[in-house]
Amino acid sequence: MSSGINSPSPFTFIRILASGRTVPAVEQGCVFLLVQDNGVSVCRLVDDPDFGFSMLHPQNDGVLSVLALIAVKANCPQYLASADAVVLICPEEIARSAEWEL
Repeated sequence: MSSGINSPSPFTFIRILASGRTVPAVEQGCVFLLVQDNGVSVCRLVDDPDFGFSMLHPQNDGVLSVLALIAVKANCPQYLASADAVVLICPEEIARSAEWEL
């Protein structure tokens, strides 16, 4: 069932507010690329009773991180040099490959 939120395109820059809300708004369970320290990891936001939200990484993040780094280098390499962590929408082909803990 859709929430009526339009899905942003891959590599769209996402702001995550302290409340866990995103700007622009994304579907719950949306998969992101977390770009920091010249590397990239795959994650999604989950509720956290202590902090409001946290980032959950898939079990196969090691493999996906390599693919994600290649994708970021090809599409938006400027984010790799950022002094701040950057959150982007994950391309669907990488997101589909994520193996999440049940």
